[in-house]
Amino acid sequence: MKCFTGDEVGLIKAIKGLTIPNDSSSQNEATYVVETWGQVVRAKGVQMMCQAKIFNEKKQIVVACNDGSVQIRDPYDQGKICKEFKNDLVASDFLKKNKKNPAKFIGLFANNNTLMTCTSTGAIRYQPINSDDTSAIDKSMTHATNLLRMRVHPKENHIFVCGGKERELSVWDIHANPDSIVTQNKESRQHVGMIWNGKNVRSDFLDLRCPVWITEIQFLNDQDYTKIATGTRYHQIRLYDIKAQRRPVFEASIGHKMVISMAITQSQSEIIFSDTIGNIFTCDLRTGRNLGQYKGAAGCVTDLAIHHNSSSLVSASADQHLHVHKLGEFREAKKKILLNHRLKCVVVDDDDGTNIFMVNFTIKIIS
Repeated sequence: MKCFTGDEVGLIKAIKGLTIPNDSSSQNEATYVVETWGQVVRAKGVQMMCQAKIFNEKKQIVVACNDGSVQIRDPYDQGKICKEFKNDLVASDFLKKNKKNPAKFIGLFANNNTLMTCTSTGAIRYQPINSDDTSAIDKSMTHATNLLRMRVHPKENHIFVCGGKERELSVWDIHANPDSIVTQNKESRQHVGMIWNGKNVRSDFLDLRCPVWITEIQFLNDQDYTKIATGTRYHQIRLYDIKAQRRPVFEASIGHKMVISMAITQSQSEIIFSDTIGNIFTCDLRTGRNLGQYKGAAGCVTDLAIHHNSSSLVSASADQHLHVHKLGEFREAKKKILLNHRLKCVVVDDDDGTNIFMVNFTIKIIS
């Protein structure tokens, strides 16, 4: 298994598993090599990461940084930066040290020819990757502010969803936008491209309006964009079916803190989500029950990823550790790797079929 982490000081760490021959001298051990890319520069602190096949169908790591730069790194060449783009809005707020409402990346996606970014101020940009002009923009849309999460469908790349503070879940189609730019000043044109918009849940038993505060979004499967799961600031897990109705078709309240990250299991019947105090829960989408908890993290679990080939859950935490758990009924903690900085995100290469639970671990650090 290979996984890549990004931290708050701008370092990218690649954790690569190397298979050792099964003989008595090796004692069935596997060596995990941790490679460090970059230098300690807080301006390059990682906000988001993703993995995509870009150059000649070669997998690359895409990194969005605090200073507005988006880097494409080659994991096969010690993290060499192949190309770098700049988001002027995020860069401007970073240079001005805007602490009240700074623009930051809330969505990142790339495929073989397009890079898509979204900021908290609602600036969504599709940009050609292979163009020599790194400032060229294919399509740009501007929505309302206070967005907290945007996610692109992994198969239908022209479909994306977004939500945030007092921003209901909405589904958009970039192909439905006839113009290249939609400005906030033209309110009548802001909803061009929207194909579905959610509706708030009904008022509570005191007849008080329930606030909207979406913090995380996931598509339930890769083939269909009509079923979407969300996590909220008020520890609620909601499931939307845009073919059925505008309100959630399922809701469960688990824990006491806001949802930070979510991951969907291969069966699509369970959601694993984390909160701000190190809890990782499993929610059954059929019954709404809390099936259990993954333990071991001592700080906010900032990102989750599932390695399906080995049925393992990988989590990045503010306690500077990368945690590996076994998926299933018992949820055993299999490994905890110290990476020396507070982690922001983790990406897992699911094409590597190494089963990490067949062997023991030793760690080597390469700077």
